[in-house]
Formats: sequence, structure tokens, C-alpha cells
Amino acid sequence: MKLVINSMLSQTEGVWDQVDPQGNHKGLASEIGMSMVLHTHTRQLDYHPHIHIVVV
Repeated sequence: MKLVINSMLSQTEGVWDQVDPQGNHKGLASEIGMSMVLHTHTRQLDYHPHIHIVVV
């Protein structure tokens, strides 16, 4: 399970790099904020790892 979670978080970092490739918000009038939640199970407690990301 740790391998799956690390892989998912690594992929999330790659998406973030596409949003702000320079890492400094260059050219934007404001700063970017992000909230991320890792879910590993459904309400029925089935194994279903997924990540929710909100970027503002």
C-alpha cells in the first residue's frame, strides 16, 4: 500500500509542476494555494485509494 500511495503522491507532484513549471508563480497576480486529501477506502471500507486536490 505504501508503494501505491507514494506513486500517487509523486504523480500529483508532476501535475503541480505542469500548473506552475517555474515554481514561482511568475506572471500571476496572486499566489497559488493547494489543499490535498488522500482517501484510501470508500464508505463501505473497500480499498480504493484516490486523491482529491483543490487549487485556488
